[in-house]
Amino acid sequence: MSRRFGALQRKLLAILTAEDRVFETYSLVADAFGVKTDEDGLRRISMAQMSAVRRALRGLVRGGAVIDLGRHYPNPRRHWCSKRTELLYEIQRNRKAIGALTLRGQVDEVARLSQQIGPLFERARELGIEPYAEAMKPKKPKGSTAAEVTR
Repeated sequence: MSRRFGALQRKLLAILTAEDRVFETYSLVADAFGVKTDEDGLRRISMAQMSAVRRALRGLVRGGAVIDLGRHYPNPRRHWCSKRTELLYEIQRNRKAIGALTLRGQVDEVARLSQQIGPLFERARELGIEPYAEAMKPKKPKGSTAAEVTR
């Protein structure tokens, strides 16, 4: 018997798939429960909320809907993303590595990575993703021009 995702899991999945970016657990908890900033500028969450979101995210990972990226130094919090974001992130990471290896003249490694990136492009096309688009670009602040952002 197949079970559907619960209400909290559906809300977390909607948050994760709304944008092509990586989220940390704390921000997912605050967004899922609608926690607003207080007068100190902090979003205070309870341990019960944090535990509920951790359980829900583990269920989403088991269901194959969400990717657990683990912890990244220096931030000790766990990071999460949608399957689409993971694919874009992997393509971007391989493209940067190919660029760096090309500059170093390591042709064998470039050929090896190029073979690995081919299936990623095929998966991206199947999902309707433009694989040549840059993944997870930072958003421009409102009211700023392109010249101000590049400074």
